[in-house]
Amino acid sequence: MKQIHELFATPLYEAELNLDLEKMQNYCEEVHKNKNHRNRKVSNQGGFQTELSKSDENIRDLILQIEMHADIFAKNIMNNLNQKMDNIWLNVNGYKTSNLSHAHPGADISGTYYVKSPENCGSIAFEHPALDVLAMYQAHQFIDKHNTWEEYNAQTWHFPPKENTIYLFPSWLKHYVNPNENEAGKNRISIAFNLHCSDERN
Repeated sequence: MKQIHELFATPLYEAELNLDLEKMQNYCEEVHKNKNHRNRKVSNQGGFQTELSKSDENIRDLILQIEMHADIFAKNIMNNLNQKMDNIWLNVNGYKTSNLSHAHPGADISGTYYVKSPENCGSIAFEHPALDVLAMYQAHQFIDKHNTWEEYNAQTWHFPPKENTIYLFPSWLKHYVNPNENEAGKNRISIAFNLHCSDERN
């Protein structure tokens, strides 16, 4: 008998939300223009990033939908505990701005909600958990341009930003965001967040 066992799978959850996208876009534009919101630098290379308040009524429905989907995700990969929003922030990425490779220590599940995603605005990329070892191993192999990259040999997976859609992933999974290459200068707008397990069970 021959069998391949798939070990150490890395999950990524994708879902389209039921939100008023125009309302969310207007809200994000207002926050971006408001000088009371401090622009911070973490992994972002250029662009605008600022913390949002979990008590802001403008994102109440967003948080509720994120937590609902995070509960579903957590029950498949972690435990039967509910997920609660820990912190949430706005990203506005203009032409050529990006985010460096990073993880989100101290959280359980992290994710991104896309508010505005014009053409060629930069995909989100997830790195293989053993990227350094894998890269060294593959350096000794002959891999030509006709090879198909898939879950057994890919060093990264790229996912396009989709408006009104979230991606959820384990917070330890390293990821980065490619530069916004929209030559018309249109911004990519997203809301990123971290969640923690609560003590309450369903």
